[in-house]
Amino acid sequence: MKFITSALLLLLPFAAIAAPAPDSAESRSVAPTGEEIFDKRAEELCSIINVSTYVNCRSGPGTGYSVVTTFKEGEKWYYSCYEPGTCTEGNCTWDWNEDWGCYVNGYYTSANCSKVCYEIANLGLCY
Repeated sequence: MKFITSALLLLLPFAAIAAPAPDSAESRSVAPTGEEIFDKRAEELCSIINVSTYVNCRSGPGTGYSVVTTFKEGEKWYYSCYEPGTCTEGNCTWDWNEDWGCYVNGYYTSANCSKVCYEIANLGLCY
């Protein structure tokens, strides 16, 4: 019995070293915030398309939200995710521009953000 106890005591430090440490997300006591999620998401550089002058970038994913800024045809901006919202020309996705803190309907962003059919975002869903 002493031999088993001694062996266990000697092996215990090695078992602790060999055990994987929990990653930071598992060791949290609260869910990550939106900013932490956006930090982890890859961004896509997309051009503004399908407009003759400019497109509104809104505070939320729909035409009922206030205009934060406007983007001109051909301008390129980074987008990190999308939210479903008001449809424009059959596209119901709104791409999130973190630099300005606003959304542009996917109909007005190039294929890097919205797939060629302009029906489904190429970006991941915002959390």
